[in-house]
Amino acid sequence: MDASEKKLLLGTATLLGAISLTAALMATRQILVPFVLAFFFYSLLSPLLNRLESRLKIPRPLALMLTVLALLLIAGLLGLFISLSFKDFLQGIPLYEERVRNFIQVFLDQAKSFNLPLDTESIQNSLKNLPVFEFLQDLTTSTLSWVGDFSLVVLFTLFMISGSSLSKKENPFLTQLQEEISRYTATKAFVSLLTGLFAGILLSLFGVELSLLIGVLTFLLNFIPNLGSILATLLPLPLLILQFGLQWQTWSVLVLLLAIQFILGNVVEPKLVGKSLGLHPITILLFLMFWGFVWGLAGLFLAVPLTAVLKIILSRLESTQKLAKLMAGEI
Repeated sequence: MDASEKKLLLGTATLLGAISLTAALMATRQILVPFVLAFFFYSLLSPLLNRLESRLKIPRPLALMLTVLALLLIAGLLGLFISLSFKDFLQGIPLYEERVRNFIQVFLDQAKSFNLPLDTESIQNSLKNLPVFEFLQDLTTSTLSWVGDFSLVVLFTLFMISGSSLSKKENPFLTQLQEEISRYTATKAFVSLLTGLFAGILLSLFGVELSLLIGVLTFLLNFIPNLGSILATLLPLPLLILQFGLQWQTWSVLVLLLAIQFILGNVVEPKLVGKSLGLHPITILLFLMFWGFVWGLAGLFLAVPLTAVLKIILSRLESTQKLAKLMAGEI
């Protein structure tokens, strides 16, 4: 077998392996996603556990208990804000349904005045039969599913934190992995929290309804690189149009939201994160699409840290170091 045949065989085997791995990731999504999320929660809380033990000289069992309480507090506060936000949203659905109908009716009246060829009768009939009940049913089912998954994530995290106290040996590779993920996760959570907080305050100052819900969703969406900030900025647009129309309030809020996203995302976050992950923007974009395809919405949230883990693994192997450099944009 000559060199060209060996390269062809190696390339074919690599391609088949990649396809098989992708299929396996998709098939085990329900198991792996909660586990991976739990690992990132653990990476976020592990430095707290170590600082309590090393700097404050708190006994390991007590430090472990305080860390677990911190996890439960974070989970409880997040659940509280989400439940309050959805409560406001569900209570306002009849009002927003009526506003949508009025808005479309105004549009139809304008269309008539310009003699546009629209089937207004069928549109009005569709408006009368908006599937609000089906929407609420799907929303409730999805919410319960997310609550169940999040409970599993919390449970996995508790086991990881508890298990960390059983082993004193440190693996340099795992230590590097955990430190980089911890740094990125903590920074991203801090910047996302600031973004959601400022967005919620801004909307409240302008009297925009459901400002708490939008603030919470902005916090969550900000974990998705690039795409998340765009979605978070455009998220309140339908509410702004329904509440203010195309008046100055709508445009002012949009411009200020863009300013918040730009300052925190392009000025503050790069200074805090720096080049710790060492990923080229094109690499992030490509793997954002890949993980979104494999794990859906959860994959979009986990795309950057998962890609960083892959890069670290590739950089440790001599045969794949060039690929790791390519991911960093060094070739």
